[in-house]
Amino acid sequence: MSETVTPALRPPPGSYGLPFLGKVFGTAEFFLFGWEQYFARRRDIHQSTVFKVNLFQPTIAVLDQQGIAPLFADKTLIQDYGFSWAVPPRPLVGDVTPSIFEHGPAHDDPKAFYLALMAARGPALPGVFDAVADEFFGRWTKLEKFDWQGEIEDMAVSLIFEWLLGARPSTADVRLIYGGIFLHMAAWAERPFPNSNYNRSLKAYGRLVDFIRTSPRYGEVEALARSHGVSAEALPHQLAFLLGMNGFLGTQSMLKSIVGELSRQGGLQDDLQARLVAGDLGAIFTDSLLDGVIREVLRLHPPVFFIFGRATEDRALSTASGDFAIRKGELVMGVIPFALEDPSVYPDPLAFDANRYVEAQAREALIWSRGPHDQAVRPDDKICPGKDPAVLIGKLFCARLATGYRWRLVDPPHWTRKHYGLNVAAPVGALALESFEAIP
Repeated sequence: MSETVTPALRPPPGSYGLPFLGKVFGTAEFFLFGWEQYFARRRDIHQSTVFKVNLFQPTIAVLDQQGIAPLFADKTLIQDYGFSWAVPPRPLVGDVTPSIFEHGPAHDDPKAFYLALMAARGPALPGVFDAVADEFFGRWTKLEKFDWQGEIEDMAVSLIFEWLLGARPSTADVRLIYGGIFLHMAAWAERPFPNSNYNRSLKAYGRLVDFIRTSPRYGEVEALARSHGVSAEALPHQLAFLLGMNGFLGTQSMLKSIVGELSRQGGLQDDLQARLVAGDLGAIFTDSLLDGVIREVLRLHPPVFFIFGRATEDRALSTASGDFAIRKGELVMGVIPFALEDPSVYPDPLAFDANRYVEAQAREALIWSRGPHDQAVRPDDKICPGKDPAVLIGKLFCARLATGYRWRLVDPPHWTRKHYGLNVAAPVGALALESFEAIP
């Protein structure tokens, strides 16, 4: 809950800089020197995990878990349309505001529908995963040398849409639309050119919405949506964003990071293979090492780096650096990677250690997807409705990979601590393979 602002509260340190120039120089620094240096330098200058930045717009950055926590559920901190500076063009969402950017019933009712849909389809997920994985892993053993990045993206699209709608759209269309949906900073300049990314994305979006409306399970999905107050007109557009933006982008990022970490963690594959029997669904749910691997992947490579909330009233923000006054209208930005690299909670925080979660503190401090890892998702909170299915997909993929296959990458995987984009949580590059083979 919010608290009344009192004179004893401090304003966040730092400055937004001169009008216009502060925004230009702050944003340029972010992209030239990288996200990690941008925030770390200001943290060190101010000796605070809370400070002002001017990153596309005046923003209060928060780097610690205590300060970020209100952004998960506090109803006085609401989501703007888009993610601060990253705003999808209205035509690419069907001119229907995705519910993630709403608050109150406009957020809660569609989210209740998403949760009901995934609960209804939950028992089918392992079987759908097996069918899709059989197809992709079988193809990979025949290809041997290929670009794993693109293949993983296609697998993520195929799995999510097959699971929830009973059919698959064009994977190229989904990758085109959502891989660049926040990159059309000047859509007006792209519109005159028929082959611009914007115009090609717009045509692909039309095809995707038509696919959703004609998919095999759409009738039952529509009936479920209607019972939760989601209109027939809005439904295909809400589904497109849920499955394409939230589902596809988050899943493919996690799967790539699983590949990357298994590739560089010497004996981890052998340890998992020794503990897991291929196809043992019980072990997928209960094995502590597999659970630790997925947790550590999500801690080191959270699919969402930044979360936002705009204050609808004057309030206090309690953080590890003290209590600060947040004024009505100010934008608060939680920087998740810094919160997940707190050495007081995670010793040697940049090291991959799947066994650290035997400690309750490590488990309880794990946040991603706009909320705690182990917290149940509710319609009225801001946690991604697909959090739990995503964890299961990660475990199924990791277990299948570790117990049944061996591979060799052309180059060691690495993650950027500098450049920021939609794939910042995934390993950089194509993940080119020297070999991929099934274990005899």
